Amino acid sequence: MLLKFSRQKKLEMPCEVLRKAIDTSNVRRMELLVGHKSLADTFSDYADERSILHYAIRKGSVDTVGFLLNRKSGRERAASLCGKSEASGNTALHLAAASGDVAKLGLVLDLHKYGRVTKDAIETRNAKNKLPLALALEAGHFEAAELLLGRGARPLKPLAKGESIEPECPHT
Repeated sequence: MLLKFSRQKKLEMPCEVLRKAIDTSNVRRMELLVGHKSLADTFSDYADERSILHYAIRKGSVDTVGFLLNRKSGRERAASLCGKSEASGNTALHLAAASGDVAKLGLVLDLHKYGRVTKDAIETRNAKNKLPLALALEAGHFEAAELLLGRGARPLKPLAKGESIEPECPHT
């Protein structure tokens, strides 16, 4: 019963089963799934693996995020995934800061602290030119903001040469 796929669903099903394990915070099931050969392709594709990590940050428990970040076979990969962004430009750090879950944010920052995430990851802007600190503050997650400040986030990081922040106008 663990994983039996139809040919049509062979690519989508492993991720869906893993997402359900994340939804229910079932780390033991996640361990079994990640070790299964049908998910090997998923975890060899950065886009799929990043998608699963981002999903866990949004919907999973601290244990599920910790499992994905600390898997023996993927610690360095997890660190590189933390710096990758999704279509909206949000990195794992942006998502963790916006969620307000200080424990998840701490897990992502711990990779940063030990040099497993690039030095400027804490000050990377998303597609809307927002820093993780700004996302935490806008959502009213002051403990998350304090944690970011304590780990080196600068409240007013200057824009790089050529960058600009365009004001958002709701009427356009």
